[in-house]
Amino acid sequence: MSDNVSVEIIKRPAIQMLSAKLPIGFVSELIRDSEILAAQSKRQNYADHLVGNFKNGEQIAIKSSEDNDYICELPSFKTLGQIKLNLAQLFIEQYAQEVGRPYAYQKLDVCDMWLNIQQEADFNPLHSHSTYSNVGLSSFAWLSFPQEVLDNVKNGVFDDRNQAGWTHIHYGKTPSYGDRFFMFPQKISLVPEIGKLYLFPSWLEHVVYPFKGDGQRVSIATNINIWT
Repeated sequence: MSDNVSVEIIKRPAIQMLSAKLPIGFVSELIRDSEILAAQSKRQNYADHLVGNFKNGEQIAIKSSEDNDYICELPSFKTLGQIKLNLAQLFIEQYAQEVGRPYAYQKLDVCDMWLNIQQEADFNPLHSHSTYSNVGLSSFAWLSFPQEVLDNVKNGVFDDRNQAGWTHIHYGKTPSYGDRFFMFPQKISLVPEIGKLYLFPSWLEHVVYPFKGDGQRVSIATNINIWT
């Protein structure tokens, strides 16, 4: 009798994220321009727009949400902005394909962009992002990590005690014992990788853990307006 039973496993995704790997040559350009920006005496501290707890490092504006154009004219930053806009368009197209209906919008533009220079003990608590438009996307690209963080990844040390400097994505409230009750995990641990870029809905909560010791964790974050 059971041989005649037709079975289908029904699964539904909870979130959509996009990941991309930037070319190493372009990453080098971003690192160069980030160092130039960080050395400028008139650089704009962007910490008052953000939730980061940075006591040793800095968060520097590249494009403020109050300005129509980039504060910093270094070329790689504008190129990165355009790359992220192109990826945002792809993200929307893939989402529309997944849900089976078009997603109507008028235009996309960069709301703001900033440089995160995270040093020992600096961290970003659990947070989400916002845009001037009612709905938006957010993104970050990793430029560098402390050597110890990279060594742990290289050696395959992925347990919770060795995830200093990692980004964790949270999109639900599944408890740690949830797998015993057939609950799918609702947390993603993003393995550090230089040149890796992620793009996701601005409401998606995430946290960046602190690290100890020498070195810097450098990234460029961006918010993208979706005007509907």
